[in-house]
Amino acid sequence: MKKSPNASKIAMLSVHTCPLAVLGGKEAGGMNVYVRELGKELGRRGLEVDIFTRSQNPITTFTHNLSESVRIIHLPAGPLRPYDKNQIYQHLPEFVENVRRFQLQDAPNRSYDIVHGHYWLSGWAGLMLRKKWRVPVVQMFHTLAHLKNDIARTEDEREPLFRAEREAEIIQHVDRVVAATPVEKAQLHWRYGADPEKIETIPCGVDLKLFRPLDRAEARATVNSLVPGLRARQVVLLVGRIEPIKGVDVLIEAIKLWRETRLAAGLPAGPDELQVMVVGGGTANGDVTTRSGRSLSPQGETRPAENPEARILRARVHELGLDEQILFVPSQSQEQMPLFYNAADVVAMPSRYESFGLAALEAQACGTPVVASRVGGLPFAVQDGCSGFLVEQGQPQELAGALERLLADPVLRRKLGQQAAVRAEQFGWRAVADNVIATYQDLLVPATAREKLAGSLV
Repeated sequence: MKKSPNASKIAMLSVHTCPLAVLGGKEAGGMNVYVRELGKELGRRGLEVDIFTRSQNPITTFTHNLSESVRIIHLPAGPLRPYDKNQIYQHLPEFVENVRRFQLQDAPNRSYDIVHGHYWLSGWAGLMLRKKWRVPVVQMFHTLAHLKNDIARTEDEREPLFRAEREAEIIQHVDRVVAATPVEKAQLHWRYGADPEKIETIPCGVDLKLFRPLDRAEARATVNSLVPGLRARQVVLLVGRIEPIKGVDVLIEAIKLWRETRLAAGLPAGPDELQVMVVGGGTANGDVTTRSGRSLSPQGETRPAENPEARILRARVHELGLDEQILFVPSQSQEQMPLFYNAADVVAMPSRYESFGLAALEAQACGTPVVASRVGGLPFAVQDGCSGFLVEQGQPQELAGALERLLADPVLRRKLGQQAAVRAEQFGWRAVADNVIATYQDLLVPATAREKLAGSLV
């Protein structure tokens, strides 16, 4: 790897999940994409970026080069296997010590200029490293305990109290907090007492070269060949992990209502007319799920799916007689996902909480309108009436109505899809990196010299 002696050096922390993890697993989603793509873009701009993550497999390559100046470094923190992310907290001292050892062995005469943490576990590790290195810490939470607990339906869905307590401490002590939307900035202030002056609002990004409009008929034909049983005239797509927060159950009830309304009006409502693809059918242990409800482990052996939410959802789909209408599709690679977004007529995001909603951005970049809940960052990602529709969270009737409005009107659907693609253009990774680099500059360069040294980091 080529090293530039003058480049700023960033220690990026993604402790609980690797940016290379297959999306759709229990801990793999939008944050993984964010960390990986931001790291790559910062590297393209001349920064050196080391992304530190917990090793979850004894045979995982210790260091993976994303580019000449960006590395992903896997370090031990507790057992070398997947385990509950909240248990990682007690192993953070081991993780931090291994980060320090790596730095001393790799470049003993040069430390990092910035620590950039993602998720609360990384924020806590970042504060521990600041004591050792005496460098600024930038923190992005991606999700917040208080907000997740606000919509928890059962005790099992609640985040532990110590997480909320640590988040509050992190917010008070880091040098900058990155919020994905103005709504998140306000939530950090109202719920955690964060100083608004040290919160930077920087939206999530999308790879506009990868996620772009394609020929819809060709994309549909390809996806039809990949997904057994897919045959409908129209397709609704949901992309996300199978967990309560994603509101898959709300979409199921909405399809039930849509079907009843259509049948009452004497209109076709079967799987030849409309099907739903739920892409991201990961199990609790991170394996992917087949249509049979069994999962394939990395070693190639099959075993019953362990995700309790997936079992509940499948049972409800079967109870409603919608097995052929609602298809649970295994997680797909990022390279495949533009085909799925382009093959869909509408993307649904009935989430109970989203800090931003990266899938909404990816869908819009592909020219597909989105129907999303009016929660968290989704009203920022989806422009109501322009790139899609916003509906009240947890209201299947309203969701069904918005879906039918788009499905029944190809002219409106095409118009919103075109406007969605235009809207997504402002969220390219280059623009995101510009804002992140500006935040780094504010922390590294004294205000009196900032103008003179503007651009010295890139």
